[in-house]
Amino acid sequence: MNRLLTLLCLTLFAGTSFAQEPAAGWVTKGTAGVNFAQSALSNWSAGGENSLATTAILAYAAEQKFTDYLWTNNLDLAYGVIKQGDKGLRKSDDKFNFTTKFGRSLTPEWNLTFLLDLKTQLDAGYKYEEVAGKEVSTFVSRFMSPGYVNASLGFDYRGIPDLQVFMTPATGKATFVLDDKLNSVGAYGVKKGENALYEFGAYVNARYQKNLMENVSWLSKLDLFSAYDKLSYVDVNFENLLTFKVNQYINASVSAQAVYDDDIRIQKDDGSIGRSVQLKEVIAIGIAYTF
Repeated sequence: MNRLLTLLCLTLFAGTSFAQEPAAGWVTKGTAGVNFAQSALSNWSAGGENSLATTAILAYAAEQKFTDYLWTNNLDLAYGVIKQGDKGLRKSDDKFNFTTKFGRSLTPEWNLTFLLDLKTQLDAGYKYEEVAGKEVSTFVSRFMSPGYVNASLGFDYRGIPDLQVFMTPATGKATFVLDDKLNSVGAYGVKKGENALYEFGAYVNARYQKNLMENVSWLSKLDLFSAYDKLSYVDVNFENLLTFKVNQYINASVSAQAVYDDDIRIQKDDGSIGRSVQLKEVIAIGIAYTF
């Protein structure tokens, strides 16, 4: 864990070693808010259930331009809880995504770029089911269990307005399961008793963000990874967010996410164990502040 944190810190500050003066200061933007949401989950391995939920969100982006270099950082956090009847508070949403890219310009449209991406959750997750008429909770996730880290050197394309596409034939993907209880049963594709699964393959990361009309925006993100030892399988993470701004502080949103990872066998909604597409949909209305 200490090595992972050290790697993240070194990557964040790698750009400071360049002697060039920045062409401009940091360009930053962010959104923080609280949503009241209805969630529908299907085969979602990190745990949770259909619910009425309260979710806190934070999205922050920072970009620094040098003479021939571009450094971008994106942080997306979400944490939600539910309260149903006499049941205690439960997690309904949990996301920690961080991406940093540092690139050198080759042409006006293309950069040679190093990318580091981390995806995990903040808190413990449980799957709830009825067994012999009683509700049973099963521990299924926590911080860095699973945690997904991609380290890549490739090409970043910015030739189309509102679109960024990073592609590389050389990426290392690590799936971490640091919790002893989970790695002892081989959760998330990691071998029993081990803390991580390492893969090498090809990777594509695309991000499209556009204002469709006044006060309506669309954000779409797509991650594709295929390991060279099993090219017939592609891991997919596809996220879409449609936001409707009512006024300066109130907005509504509809989000949908689809995840498929060939290494993960999960307990499906019908009780069977196997590979499956994980689906999450959230409809929310809440208070948001943009800065």
